[in-house]
Amino acid sequence: MPRTLYFINVDLTESKQLLPDIISREAQNIPYHFGSPFSGFGLSTSTPNSGDLHQWNVWHVWQQKYQLFPSLSGRFVSEFGMQAFPCVATIKSFCTNPSELYPGSKTLDFHNKADGHERRIATYLAENFRLSPNAGLEEWVYLTQLCQAEAMLYAYRGWRRQWEGRKCGGVLVWQLNDCWPCISWSVVDYYLRKKPAYYVIKRCLASVAIGVQRRHHDWSVTHAMPEKQSDWDCWVVSNLMESVTVDVEVRFVSIETGKDIKDPLVMKNTRLRMNGATEVCKGIVDNEKEEPHVLSARIWVDGEVVTRDCDWPQPLKYLDFSERGARRVDVSEDRENGRIVLRARRPTKGVVLEERDGVWLSDNALDVVPGDDQVVFVKGLDKSMSTLNWRYL
Repeated sequence: MPRTLYFINVDLTESKQLLPDIISREAQNIPYHFGSPFSGFGLSTSTPNSGDLHQWNVWHVWQQKYQLFPSLSGRFVSEFGMQAFPCVATIKSFCTNPSELYPGSKTLDFHNKADGHERRIATYLAENFRLSPNAGLEEWVYLTQLCQAEAMLYAYRGWRRQWEGRKCGGVLVWQLNDCWPCISWSVVDYYLRKKPAYYVIKRCLASVAIGVQRRHHDWSVTHAMPEKQSDWDCWVVSNLMESVTVDVEVRFVSIETGKDIKDPLVMKNTRLRMNGATEVCKGIVDNEKEEPHVLSARIWVDGEVVTRDCDWPQPLKYLDFSERGARRVDVSEDRENGRIVLRARRPTKGVVLEERDGVWLSDNALDVVPGDDQVVFVKGLDKSMSTLNWRYL
Protein backbone atom coordinates (compact mmCIF):
# COMPACT_ATOMS: atom_id res chain seq x y z
CA MET A 1 0.00 0.00 0.00
CA PRO A 2 1.39 3.48 -0.86
CA ARG A 3 2.64 5.43 2.09
CA THR A 4 2.09 9.16 2.49
CA LEU A 5 5.05 11.17 3.69
CA TYR A 6 4.18 14.23 5.81
CA PHE A 7 6.62 17.07 6.32
CA ILE A 8 6.55 19.43 9.29
CA ASN A 9 8.10 22.82 9.81
CA VAL A 10 11.47 22.44 11.49
CA ASP A 11 14.39 24.75 12.00
CA LEU A 12 17.63 24.36 10.03
CA THR A 13 19.45 22.39 12.71
CA GLU A 14 16.68 19.81 13.08
CA SER A 15 16.19 19.45 9.32
CA LYS A 16 19.82 18.43 8.84
CA GLN A 17 19.07 15.23 10.76
CA LEU A 18 15.31 14.86 11.19
CA LEU A 19 14.25 14.91 7.54
CA PRO A 20 17.05 12.62 6.30
CA ASP A 21 16.11 10.15 9.04
CA ILE A 22 12.42 10.23 8.07
CA ILE A 23 13.24 9.73 4.39
CA SER A 24 15.61 6.88 5.20
CA ARG A 25 12.99 5.15 7.33
CA GLU A 26 9.83 5.76 5.29
CA ALA A 27 11.08 5.91 1.69
CA GLN A 28 14.41 4.18 1.41
CA ASN A 29 14.47 4.32 -2.39
CA ILE A 30 14.21 8.15 -2.48
CA PRO A 31 17.45 10.12 -2.19
CA TYR A 32 17.41 13.19 0.05
CA HIS A 33 18.81 16.51 -1.17
CA PHE A 34 18.80 19.18 1.52
CA GLY A 35 18.07 22.15 -0.74
CA SER A 36 19.24 24.01 -3.81
CA PRO A 37 22.00 24.92 -4.14
CA PHE A 38 23.49 22.29 -1.84
CA SER A 39 26.94 20.72 -2.07
CA GLY A 40 26.87 18.77 1.18
CA PHE A 41 26.87 19.71 4.85
CA GLY A 42 29.91 21.79 5.68
CA LEU A 43 30.65 22.65 2.03
CA SER A 44 30.16 25.91 0.20
CA THR A 45 27.12 26.02 -2.09
CA SER A 46 29.50 27.03 -4.92
CA THR A 47 31.56 23.84 -4.63
CA PRO A 48 32.02 22.76 -8.27
CA ASN A 49 32.55 19.02 -7.73
CA SER A 50 29.74 18.13 -5.34
CA GLY A 51 25.97 18.60 -5.33
CA ASP A 52 24.34 21.35 -7.36
CA LEU A 53 25.21 25.02 -7.78
CA HIS A 54 23.57 28.22 -9.04
CA GLN A 55 25.90 29.87 -11.54
CA TRP A 56 25.12 33.58 -11.40
CA ASN A 57 28.60 34.98 -12.01
CA VAL A 58 27.14 35.70 -15.46
CA TRP A 59 24.25 38.20 -15.33
CA HIS A 60 24.31 38.70 -11.53
CA VAL A 61 27.32 39.17 -9.22
CA TRP A 62 30.41 39.90 -11.35
CA GLN A 63 28.55 40.10 -14.67
CA GLN A 64 31.24 38.01 -16.30
CA LYS A 65 31.17 37.51 -20.03
CA TYR A 66 28.91 34.71 -21.20
CA GLN A 67 31.78 33.34 -23.29
CA LEU A 68 33.22 32.14 -19.95
CA PHE A 69 30.28 29.82 -19.21
CA PRO A 70 32.24 26.61 -20.05
CA SER A 71 34.72 27.39 -17.25
CA LEU A 72 31.93 28.10 -14.74
CA SER A 73 30.50 24.59 -14.55
CA GLY A 74 29.68 22.27 -11.65
CA ARG A 75 28.53 18.73 -10.97
CA PHE A 76 24.96 19.87 -11.62
CA VAL A 77 24.08 23.42 -12.64
CA SER A 78 20.56 24.10 -11.39
CA GLU A 79 20.28 27.87 -12.00
CA PHE A 80 21.89 30.29 -14.45
CA GLY A 81 20.70 32.48 -17.26
CA MET A 82 20.63 35.55 -19.45
CA GLN A 83 17.59 37.77 -19.81
CA ALA A 84 15.88 38.55 -23.10
CA PHE A 85 12.78 40.42 -24.18
CA PRO A 86 9.84 38.29 -25.34
CA CYS A 87 8.34 38.54 -28.83
CA VAL A 88 7.00 41.93 -29.85
CA ALA A 89 3.47 40.48 -29.92
CA THR A 90 3.82 39.50 -26.28
CA ILE A 91 5.09 42.96 -25.37
CA LYS A 92 2.12 44.57 -27.10
CA SER A 93 -0.23 42.36 -25.07
CA PHE A 94 0.77 44.14 -21.86
CA CYS A 95 1.89 47.48 -23.27
CA THR A 96 -1.19 48.93 -24.94
CA ASN A 97 -0.06 52.55 -24.89
CA PRO A 98 1.87 53.17 -28.15
CA SER A 99 3.93 55.90 -26.50
CA GLU A 100 5.38 53.28 -24.10
CA LEU A 101 6.55 50.90 -26.83
CA TYR A 102 10.25 51.59 -26.53
CA PRO A 103 13.13 49.93 -24.63
CA GLY A 104 13.30 51.26 -21.08
CA SER A 105 9.79 52.67 -20.88
CA LYS A 106 8.07 52.64 -17.51
CA THR A 107 5.68 49.90 -18.62
CA LEU A 108 8.44 47.64 -19.96
CA ASP A 109 10.63 48.21 -16.91
CA PHE A 110 7.71 47.31 -14.64
CA HIS A 111 7.48 43.97 -16.43
CA ASN A 112 11.02 43.03 -15.41
CA LYS A 113 11.52 42.13 -11.75
CA ALA A 114 15.29 41.52 -11.85
CA ASP A 115 17.38 43.89 -9.78
CA GLY A 116 19.40 46.21 -12.03
CA HIS A 117 18.07 44.69 -15.21
CA GLU A 118 18.46 47.86 -17.27
CA ARG A 119 22.20 48.07 -16.60
CA ARG A 120 22.76 44.35 -17.00
CA ILE A 121 20.98 44.04 -20.33
CA ALA A 122 22.69 47.17 -21.67
CA THR A 123 26.11 45.93 -20.52
CA TYR A 124 25.88 42.62 -22.34
CA LEU A 125 24.55 44.24 -25.51
CA ALA A 126 27.26 46.93 -25.49
CA GLU A 127 30.00 44.34 -24.96
CA ASN A 128 28.92 42.12 -27.83
CA PHE A 129 26.90 43.97 -30.47
CA ARG A 130 26.90 47.20 -32.42
CA LEU A 131 24.14 49.37 -31.02
CA SER A 132 22.36 51.98 -33.07
CA PRO A 133 21.68 55.18 -31.08
CA ASN A 134 18.18 55.12 -32.53
CA ALA A 135 17.50 51.42 -31.99
CA GLY A 136 13.77 50.78 -31.94
CA LEU A 137 11.87 48.16 -30.03
CA GLU A 138 12.11 45.42 -32.68
CA GLU A 139 15.89 45.78 -32.97
CA TRP A 140 16.26 45.79 -29.19
CA VAL A 141 14.11 42.66 -28.88
CA TYR A 142 16.20 40.90 -31.54
CA LEU A 143 19.53 41.81 -29.96
CA THR A 144 18.50 40.77 -26.44
CA GLN A 145 17.20 37.48 -27.79
CA LEU A 146 20.37 36.87 -29.82
CA CYS A 147 22.46 37.71 -26.75
CA GLN A 148 20.51 35.16 -24.69
CA ALA A 149 20.83 32.56 -27.44
CA GLU A 150 24.60 33.06 -27.62
CA ALA A 151 24.91 32.79 -23.85
CA MET A 152 22.95 29.53 -23.81
CA LEU A 153 25.11 28.20 -26.65
CA TYR A 154 28.31 28.73 -24.68
CA ALA A 155 26.75 27.24 -21.54
CA TYR A 156 25.05 24.11 -22.86
CA ARG A 157 27.62 23.33 -25.54
CA GLY A 158 30.53 23.69 -23.13
CA TRP A 159 28.97 21.95 -20.14
CA ARG A 160 27.66 18.98 -22.10
CA ARG A 161 31.17 18.37 -23.41
CA GLN A 162 32.27 18.03 -19.76
CA TRP A 163 30.10 14.96 -19.23
CA GLU A 164 33.20 13.17 -20.51
CA GLY A 165 35.18 12.77 -17.30
CA ARG A 166 32.00 13.59 -15.37
CA LYS A 167 33.06 17.12 -14.47
CA CYS A 168 29.51 18.25 -15.26
CA GLY A 169 26.76 15.68 -14.74
CA GLY A 170 23.76 17.74 -15.75
CA VAL A 171 22.16 21.12 -16.34
CA LEU A 172 18.64 22.26 -15.52
CA VAL A 173 16.92 24.36 -18.20
CA TRP A 174 16.73 27.61 -16.30
CA GLN A 175 14.46 29.24 -17.07
CA LEU A 176 12.00 27.38 -19.30
CA ASN A 177 8.86 29.54 -19.25
CA ASP A 178 7.06 32.45 -17.62
CA CYS A 179 4.09 32.73 -15.26
CA TRP A 180 3.21 36.17 -16.65
CA PRO A 181 4.06 38.17 -19.80
CA CYS A 182 7.37 39.81 -18.93
CA ILE A 183 11.08 40.26 -19.63
CA SER A 184 13.00 37.43 -17.99
CA TRP A 185 15.47 34.56 -18.29
CA SER A 186 12.83 32.28 -19.85
CA VAL A 187 13.30 30.71 -23.28
CA VAL A 188 9.52 30.32 -23.80
CA ASP A 189 7.30 33.26 -22.88
CA TYR A 190 3.91 33.36 -21.14
CA TYR A 191 2.03 32.76 -24.40
CA LEU A 192 4.32 29.82 -25.28
CA ARG A 193 6.11 31.84 -27.95
CA LYS A 194 9.64 30.51 -28.23
CA LYS A 195 12.69 32.75 -28.01
CA PRO A 196 15.71 31.92 -30.19
CA ALA A 197 17.52 30.43 -27.18
CA TYR A 198 14.95 27.59 -27.12
CA TYR A 199 16.22 26.31 -30.45
CA VAL A 200 19.87 26.73 -29.49
CA ILE A 201 19.34 24.58 -26.39
CA LYS A 202 17.44 22.03 -28.48
CA ARG A 203 20.39 21.69 -30.86
CA CYS A 204 22.94 21.50 -28.05
CA LEU A 205 20.99 18.70 -26.36
CA ALA A 206 20.38 16.58 -29.46
CA SER A 207 21.33 12.91 -29.23
CA VAL A 208 24.41 13.68 -31.33
CA ALA A 209 25.74 17.24 -31.43
CA ILE A 210 28.94 18.78 -32.75
CA GLY A 211 30.80 21.66 -31.13
CA VAL A 212 33.60 23.91 -32.34
CA GLN A 213 35.09 26.80 -30.37
CA ARG A 214 38.12 29.04 -30.15
CA ARG A 215 39.78 29.64 -26.82
CA HIS A 216 38.18 32.63 -25.14
CA HIS A 217 40.23 35.81 -25.10
CA ASP A 218 38.99 38.61 -22.83
CA TRP A 219 39.11 41.64 -25.10
CA SER A 220 38.37 44.29 -22.47
CA VAL A 221 40.73 43.59 -19.54
CA THR A 222 43.09 46.40 -20.53
CA HIS A 223 43.03 47.16 -24.24
CA ALA A 224 41.00 45.75 -27.10
CA MET A 225 43.90 43.68 -28.39
CA PRO A 226 43.30 40.31 -30.06
CA GLU A 227 45.56 37.37 -29.41
CA LYS A 228 48.17 36.71 -32.06
CA GLN A 229 46.97 33.14 -32.21
CA SER A 230 43.83 31.38 -30.98
CA ASP A 231 43.64 27.66 -30.25
CA TRP A 232 40.43 25.93 -31.33
CA ASP A 233 38.86 22.53 -30.73
CA CYS A 234 36.16 20.46 -32.40
CA TRP A 235 34.32 17.65 -30.63
CA VAL A 236 31.15 15.58 -30.88
CA VAL A 237 28.91 14.55 -27.97
CA SER A 238 26.57 11.58 -28.02
CA ASN A 239 24.10 10.23 -25.48
CA LEU A 240 23.53 7.06 -27.50
CA MET A 241 24.36 3.79 -25.77
CA GLU A 242 26.09 2.43 -28.84
CA SER A 243 29.00 3.75 -30.87
CA VAL A 244 28.19 5.61 -34.10
CA THR A 245 30.42 6.25 -37.11
CA VAL A 246 30.24 9.74 -38.63
CA ASP A 247 32.01 11.95 -41.13
CA VAL A 248 33.19 15.30 -39.74
CA GLU A 249 34.04 18.49 -41.65
CA VAL A 250 35.47 21.79 -40.40
CA ARG A 251 35.57 24.74 -42.83
CA PHE A 252 37.26 28.13 -42.49
CA VAL A 253 34.98 30.67 -44.18
CA SER A 254 35.84 34.35 -44.70
CA ILE A 255 33.32 36.71 -43.14
CA GLU A 256 34.04 39.34 -45.80
CA THR A 257 33.95 37.26 -48.98
CA GLY A 258 32.18 34.02 -48.05
CA LYS A 259 35.04 32.00 -49.53
CA ASP A 260 37.09 29.33 -47.78
CA ILE A 261 40.44 30.81 -46.76
CA LYS A 262 42.06 27.35 -46.63
CA ASP A 263 41.21 23.74 -47.29
CA PRO A 264 38.63 22.18 -44.97
CA LEU A 265 39.49 19.42 -42.54
CA VAL A 266 37.56 16.22 -43.28
CA MET A 267 37.62 13.26 -40.90
CA LYS A 268 35.97 10.23 -42.49
CA ASN A 269 34.61 7.29 -40.51
CA THR A 270 35.09 8.89 -37.11
CA ARG A 271 33.87 6.54 -34.39
CA LEU A 272 32.06 8.32 -31.55
CA ARG A 273 32.31 7.32 -27.93
CA MET A 274 28.98 6.10 -26.62
CA ASN A 275 27.42 8.27 -23.91
CA GLY A 276 30.34 10.68 -23.96
CA ALA A 277 32.37 13.23 -25.88
CA THR A 278 34.80 12.51 -28.71
CA GLU A 279 37.58 15.01 -29.36
CA VAL A 280 37.83 15.13 -33.14
CA CYS A 281 40.41 17.73 -34.14
CA LYS A 282 42.04 20.97 -33.12
CA GLY A 283 44.08 23.76 -34.63
CA ILE A 284 45.24 27.35 -34.44
CA VAL A 285 43.76 30.54 -35.87
CA ASP A 286 46.53 32.93 -36.92
CA ASN A 287 44.94 36.29 -36.13
CA GLU A 288 47.82 38.23 -37.72
CA LYS A 289 47.96 36.46 -41.08
CA GLU A 290 44.42 35.14 -41.53
CA GLU A 291 41.42 37.35 -42.18
CA PRO A 292 38.42 37.11 -39.81
CA HIS A 293 36.58 33.87 -40.49
CA VAL A 294 34.10 31.46 -38.97
CA LEU A 295 34.82 27.87 -38.11
CA SER A 296 31.93 25.95 -39.64
CA ALA A 297 31.58 22.35 -38.45
CA ARG A 298 29.06 19.66 -39.42
CA ILE A 299 28.76 15.89 -39.40
CA TRP A 300 27.09 13.30 -41.59
CA VAL A 301 25.50 10.01 -40.59
CA ASP A 302 24.69 7.72 -43.51
CA GLY A 303 25.14 10.61 -45.93
CA GLU A 304 22.83 13.04 -44.10
CA VAL A 305 23.92 16.16 -42.22
CA VAL A 306 22.63 15.69 -38.68
CA THR A 307 24.26 18.52 -36.72
CA ARG A 308 26.12 21.79 -37.26
CA ASP A 309 27.97 24.39 -35.24
CA CYS A 310 29.70 27.69 -36.00
CA ASP A 311 32.35 29.55 -34.06
CA TRP A 312 32.72 33.29 -34.65
CA PRO A 313 35.47 35.71 -33.64
CA GLN A 314 34.47 37.50 -30.45
CA PRO A 315 33.06 40.01 -29.83
CA LEU A 316 30.65 40.14 -32.75
CA LYS A 317 30.60 43.95 -32.67
CA TYR A 318 34.15 44.07 -34.08
CA LEU A 319 33.14 42.24 -37.28
CA ASP A 320 32.38 44.10 -40.50
CA PHE A 321 28.98 43.19 -41.92
CA SER A 322 28.71 46.27 -44.15
CA GLU A 323 27.70 46.45 -47.82
CA ARG A 324 25.60 43.32 -47.66
CA GLY A 325 21.99 44.38 -47.65
CA ALA A 326 19.04 42.12 -48.36
CA ARG A 327 20.94 40.05 -50.96
CA ARG A 328 23.10 38.50 -48.27
CA VAL A 329 20.52 35.83 -47.39
CA ASP A 330 17.80 34.06 -49.35
CA VAL A 331 14.80 32.70 -47.43
CA SER A 332 12.56 30.62 -49.71
CA GLU A 333 9.22 29.19 -48.62
CA ASP A 334 7.97 25.92 -50.07
CA ARG A 335 4.52 25.74 -48.49
CA GLU A 336 3.38 22.68 -50.41
CA ASN A 337 6.16 20.61 -48.87
CA GLY A 338 6.26 22.49 -45.56
CA ARG A 339 9.83 23.73 -45.93
CA ILE A 340 11.76 26.96 -45.64
CA VAL A 341 15.22 26.95 -47.24
CA LEU A 342 17.95 29.32 -46.02
CA ARG A 343 20.89 30.21 -48.27
CA ALA A 344 23.68 32.69 -47.62
CA ARG A 345 26.34 34.30 -49.82
CA ARG A 346 28.48 35.18 -46.84
CA PRO A 347 28.53 33.81 -43.28
CA THR A 348 25.39 35.11 -41.60
CA LYS A 349 24.79 35.24 -37.87
CA GLY A 350 21.48 34.57 -36.16
CA VAL A 351 18.86 34.18 -38.90
CA VAL A 352 15.65 34.34 -36.88
CA LEU A 353 12.30 33.53 -38.46
CA GLU A 354 9.16 35.12 -37.06
CA GLU A 355 7.40 33.17 -34.30
CA ARG A 356 3.76 33.29 -35.40
CA ASP A 357 0.91 31.82 -33.36
CA GLY A 358 -0.31 28.56 -34.84
CA VAL A 359 2.88 28.05 -36.87
CA TRP A 360 5.42 25.41 -35.80
CA LEU A 361 9.08 25.62 -36.83
CA SER A 362 11.50 22.70 -36.57
CA ASP A 363 14.45 25.06 -36.04
CA ASN A 364 15.33 28.74 -35.80
CA ALA A 365 18.09 31.18 -34.86
CA LEU A 366 20.53 29.69 -37.35
CA ASP A 367 24.02 30.58 -38.50
CA VAL A 368 24.20 30.04 -42.26
CA VAL A 369 27.37 29.77 -44.36
CA PRO A 370 27.77 29.65 -48.17
CA GLY A 371 27.51 26.20 -49.66
CA ASP A 372 25.48 24.79 -46.78
CA ASP A 373 21.79 25.44 -47.33
CA GLN A 374 19.67 24.79 -44.25
CA VAL A 375 16.10 23.54 -44.24
CA VAL A 376 13.52 24.46 -41.61
CA PHE A 377 10.37 22.37 -41.61
CA VAL A 378 7.16 24.27 -40.93
CA LYS A 379 3.56 23.39 -40.07
CA GLY A 380 0.49 25.60 -39.96
CA LEU A 381 1.62 28.10 -42.58
CA ASP A 382 -1.21 27.83 -45.09
CA LYS A 383 -1.47 29.55 -48.45
CA SER A 384 -3.67 32.36 -47.17
CA MET A 385 -1.04 33.60 -44.70
CA SER A 386 1.57 36.25 -45.43
CA THR A 387 5.24 35.33 -45.65
CA LEU A 388 7.04 34.98 -42.32
CA ASN A 389 9.23 37.93 -41.41
CA TRP A 390 12.90 37.30 -40.63
CA ARG A 391 16.05 39.14 -39.71
CA TYR A 392 19.75 38.54 -39.00
CA LEU A 393 22.69 40.34 -37.42
